[in-house]
This record gives sequence, structure tokens and C-alpha cells, in this order.
Amino acid sequence: MRTAIERADPGIADQISALLTRRLLPAIATRSRREFGGAAARLGRLNGAWYADEQGGVYRPPAGGIVEHLADAPTVTGAGQSSWGPTVWGLTDTDGMGEAKEAGYHALEAAGVDGEVHVAAPRNTGATLDDDE
Repeated sequence: MRTAIERADPGIADQISALLTRRLLPAIATRSRREFGGAAARLGRLNGAWYADEQGGVYRPPAGGIVEHLADAPTVTGAGQSSWGPTVWGLTDTDGMGEAKEAGYHALEAAGVDGEVHVAAPRNTGATLDDDE
């Protein structure tokens, strides 16, 4: 990790900072799923660029093909890879859940990968601290 960070293009950090403050956080504040999904997907690509040499590309193969296929689905408004994979995520809404799940299976099939597709809701509550130990 240290080698990847030391070699990293510092311009990527500037792009990430701008993306967070100008797109991602405003999308959260305005509850724009479409804007949030696009910004989250871009954030994933920028983070992946830092580790491209280590993981075989912006996305760890075969996640890249799955992400690209999933991102083309009409009901998905953002797709990416979790950390170094192997999980791929896609953002949709309640109305698009069925189609998004189907798109996930098609993306796996197109990439020649066995896997599972899960649809989950976000945890729409803030963090809490527990004083009990």
C-alpha cells in the first residue's frame, strides 16, 4: 500500500477533494440519487487509479467488466468495486430493485463469473455511541 501511495499522482487527491465537496456531499444534501451514484462511481474510479498497477487496472479483474456492464443498466445510477473487490455495487431505487438485480446477474454472466446478487437498503440513521463496555 505504501508503495502505491508514494507513487500516486497527487492530482488524484485534488480531484477526489473537489468531487467530494462539489458533487457527492451536495447530492446527499439534495437527496439526488442520480448525482450521488455518479459521484460515488467517479470516486471509485479515482481511488482505483491509485492502485491500478497493483490490482491489474482501475478495477480488480474481473470486477471491471461487471462494473461496466452494471453501469449500463437503466435502473442503476452508479456502480463500482468495493475496495479491492470482489464485491461490486450498484445504486438504484425501490422501483428499480428487480431490474437492477436482474442486471447484476446479467453482468456476472457477461463476465463469466459465478456470484450472488443482493439488494439491500441503506442504513438511514446516523451513528450512535454506546457507553457500555
